[in-house]
Amino acid sequence: MELAHILVLALVQALTEFLPVSSSGHLGLMGFLLGWDYQGVTFDLALHFGTLLAVLVYYRRDLIAIATAMLTRDRSDQGRAHHRLGLGLAIGIIPAVIVGLSMG
Repeated sequence: MELAHILVLALVQALTEFLPVSSSGHLGLMGFLLGWDYQGVTFDLALHFGTLLAVLVYYRRDLIAIATAMLTRDRSDQGRAHHRLGLGLAIGIIPAVIVGLSMG
């Protein structure tokens, strides 16, 4: 795969990941429209993993604050807010875990 293909697909991934559209679908569609061979699911997963890493790096301070509040039970106003957010995230993940486990 050429560097130009990688850069175009990475840009498509970055632009479509957080929109209410399928970024994976757009990766396949972009290659199809430009006449490229399908890059494969491994490359798609690598792009998604790169997105995950970027999000984790960007939100690292918030994630550390939430984890600290969840583990220490910080009673300050900000600690309680982070604890509440952590509980909400944990509860929000439950449906995805159930679906994921039922597929395996």
